[in-house]
Parts: sequence; structure tokens; C-alpha cells
Amino acid sequence: MRRLTPEKEQFFMQNFHKMKNKELAKILNISKTSISRKARQLGLKPKLTMSNTAKEIETYKSGNDTLLEIEGRRKTAAIPKIKDLIPDNKVLNIKEFINKKVGYVPTMGKVIGKTQHLIVIQTKNYTETFRIEDIYTGKTIVREIL
Repeated sequence: MRRLTPEKEQFFMQNFHKMKNKELAKILNISKTSISRKARQLGLKPKLTMSNTAKEIETYKSGNDTLLEIEGRRKTAAIPKIKDLIPDNKVLNIKEFINKKVGYVPTMGKVIGKTQHLIVIQTKNYTETFRIEDIYTGKTIVREIL
């Protein structure tokens, strides 16, 4: 690979995560393989890609799959907001769906921790962990916050 000028290297670093490798390669007049190699040399993390961006979804034919995709992305975006609605150090009255035979089982305990995906409560005798996704889907229901 040819050495990039300091200006081109700066451009590369500023635009690596904003542009596709094909676009960068064309602008810098180097191969797509050289783009990946240069990124590794500079310590840039690999690009995170999704199979379909929101703009691509909008161009799909109307149909059930498109509606499900859009709804799924909307719901996924709402999950972190649920965590913020549950205050630390408060007592939660929760009921969790176990299975069809058992149904919902009530639990009450104090919130002792939260992560991006979990809420941890301390009951009288043990610590219980609940997935925030389960609260959103209704598998776990917060009956009241005390």
C-alpha cells in the first residue's frame, strides 16, 4: 500500500466510520483491502454494520415483514427508557410469568442494581434478576413502585 499524505490520513481517520470502504477507496485512490489494512494500522475499531439501515427499510415493499422490522426497531429503541423509569432503592411489586402451567408468580423487593439489560432486586431471602426486555414484552409486570 502506498503511504498516505498526512492530509489524506487525517481525512481517512475522520471519515472511516462515516463512509463505506468503497467510497473511501475511490476518494483516496487506494483499494478496499488497503482501507481495512490502514484502519488496523491506525488502531481504528472495525465498523459496526447492520444488515438493513432505517433508510433501506423505508424503501422495502409494503408488507408484514417490513412492518415487523419497523416495529421491532421501535421497541428496541424504547427498552433503555424503561430502565430510567424504575428508580434505584425503591421497592418493586412484580409478577413474573414462569410458564403456562405455573402462570405469573409475584415477587417484591428493593432495587439494588441496574445494568443496560437487567434490574436486580433484593427480596427478603434472595436476590432476583429481571430482564428489562421482559418488562417491555409483558413477561414481567411491575405492579407498583413503593
